[in-house]
Amino acid sequence: MTKKERDAIQKYFNKMNDYEKEADEAFYQLQELNGNEGTGHRWCCAETNYKDLLSCGHDYGYLFIKYTEGRAKSRAILELGRDLADLGFWRN
Repeated sequence: MTKKERDAIQKYFNKMNDYEKEADEAFYQLQELNGNEGTGHRWCCAETNYKDLLSCGHDYGYLFIKYTEGRAKSRAILELGRDLADLGFWRN
C-alpha cells in the first residue's frame, strides 16, 4: 500500500470523531428539548427522549435521525478499523 493510500484511509478514520460529535450534539439537544418541551425528563436514551417529545406533539425526527446516523457511521468505521488491526494494517 502506498503512503497516499494509507493517508486516505487514515483521513477516513479521523472522521469518526466528527460523526461522534454530531451524534452527541443531537442527543443532548433531544435531552434538553424533552426536558423543556416534552415530559420534563432528560433520559439517557435518545430514542426515549424522542418518543416522549412525540407523545407531547413535538416531532424532532431530524435530530433522532442525525443521532442514529452519526452513531452508525462511527460504529462502521470502528468495525473496519478492528478488522484492519487484526490484519496488521496499523503496524508501521
